Amino acid sequence: MAIEQQQTITLATVEVSDAYQVELTVRDSLSGELATVSLSWSQTQDLVDELLTAQGDAVTAFSEDEAQRPVVVHGFDRVAVICRDCAEGKHGACIGSAHVERGDDIDEVDCQCAAPGHRGRS
Repeated sequence: MAIEQQQTITLATVEVSDAYQVELTVRDSLSGELATVSLSWSQTQDLVDELLTAQGDAVTAFSEDEAQRPVVVHGFDRVAVICRDCAEGKHGACIGSAHVERGDDIDEVDCQCAAPGHRGRS
């Protein structure tokens, strides 16, 4: 048995002041205190540009990390088989084949890694 409750906490708010400035109020994640900064129009645009750039960088970094994550096989899932080098992020060392254990047998199959810089795939 569990008792659950969801709470919504506002992390940031944006308002326009009487002086036509953009007021950004942000909650400190540790102390919970609020801090307000007044920004001019150009500062606001600069902040928006920096946030969008950082967001794009974060998505790119996540995608690159996901491409290097080893593929895990669960039950009857059909997934790409990758070699040990690719699973460890050493794509340049891949020779293009992976070994798959099937009971007492070991089959050699093509490494199907799709990571950037991967040499094993033709």
